[in-house]
Amino acid sequence: QMVVYHRFLGHVTVATAIIHSCFYLDRLLVFMSDNIYKTGFAALLCGIFIFVTSISFVRRRFFNVFFWSHFAYIGFIVAVYLHARGARPFILTAVTFHGLDKIVQILSNRPRQTTLIKKVGSRTAKVRFEKPFLVALRKHNPGQYVFVNFPELSRTEWHPYSIASGDEPFIDLYIRALGDHTQKVVKHAEECNAHGKQALIRCDGPYG
Repeated sequence: QMVVYHRFLGHVTVATAIIHSCFYLDRLLVFMSDNIYKTGFAALLCGIFIFVTSISFVRRRFFNVFFWSHFAYIGFIVAVYLHARGARPFILTAVTFHGLDKIVQILSNRPRQTTLIKKVGSRTAKVRFEKPFLVALRKHNPGQYVFVNFPELSRTEWHPYSIASGDEPFIDLYIRALGDHTQKVVKHAEECNAHGKQALIRCDGPYG
C-alpha cells in the first residue's frame, strides 16, 4: 500500500514541477544565468530522471539502474532548497526525519547469518533468517516484502523479495532464479548447503 502512495506522490511531484516550469519557459533561456532558474531547472531534471528510470520496463529489467537512480532525489532536494526560499523550513524538517529513519535503517541492517539457506527444486532458494531487533518490533505478514543484501555476493546490491512466512521471529523467503542476481543467490544457496555453512544477509523492511 505504501508503494502505491509513494508512486502516486512521485508522479504528482514531477507533474507539478513540469506544469510549474511551463509558466516560465519564455523566461528560461533569457534568465538562465539567474540562480533561481538554474536551481529550478536542475530540480526538474532530477525529477524527470527518476521518473524515466522508474518505468516498469527499466525497473524489471535493469533493477540496479532503477535503484541507484533514485538517489537523484538528493540533487532534487538540494536544488529545491536553493530554488524556493519559502519551502526551506519544510524541507529541513523532512530531511531531519529522513535522516533519523536512515540511522535506524543502518542500525537494523547489519550483516547476520541465515538460519537456513538451501536450494529447493531446480531454480529456487529458500532463505530463513532471524528478524533484527528493531525489525522484530514490527509485525510482518505474508505478501509484504523486504529489501535483502547478500554481502558475500555484493555489498551494494539490494533487491526486494516477498515474505512467505507469518509473524514469527524469523522471515522466510523463496527466491526464484529469474535474473543474473537471483541466479547467483540460488547458486550461493546450493554452495552453502553443500559446505554445511550459512550465508551472511542484511535486511531492510518489512514494507507493504
